[in-house]
Amino acid sequence: MKALCAFLLLTILASPLIAADTWVFLGDSLTVATIGNGASFKAEVKAAYGVDIEVQNTSRVGKHSYEYVKEIDSILRKYPTAKYFPFMIGTNDVLHYSESKAKWLRGHLVTVLDKIKAAGRVPILFRIPFRKYQGGDPLAAFNTKVYDPLIAKYSPQWYDKGNNKGLLDMHS
Repeated sequence: MKALCAFLLLTILASPLIAADTWVFLGDSLTVATIGNGASFKAEVKAAYGVDIEVQNTSRVGKHSYEYVKEIDSILRKYPTAKYFPFMIGTNDVLHYSESKAKWLRGHLVTVLDKIKAAGRVPILFRIPFRKYQGGDPLAAFNTKVYDPLIAKYSPQWYDKGNNKGLLDMHS
């Protein structure tokens, strides 16, 4: 958690807008486990940077990207002053890569990311976490073909242009 906290905030804290900002996390069980009720993340930000933030976690175990397509408008209305929207979703949507699944997932992600941006908020898209299976990672192609291009477009401060990949991944 400390590495996540430090990395997310390192690029943002140069901005005076961070003080008292609200962070609304969107995600699945990985976000539930990492962020919980937000108290730990909030305390780490305070201890490391002396900044008080509010943390809301809309994540739920078993959550899918299409559910956020249905819910993002009400989430944006519920948190009208929230600035940052870390978005860690997708593992429950897919088991193995296919072009049709990639297109389906990309559509959901783009819809949510577009709405966050249109509301004047900052989306922070994470890569889909890898899964170590014998013979490789069946989800790796989603990062290179879906997440990395979207991170470059919607969350460029968390994109490594030299390596052509997103920087935020819960497991790497």
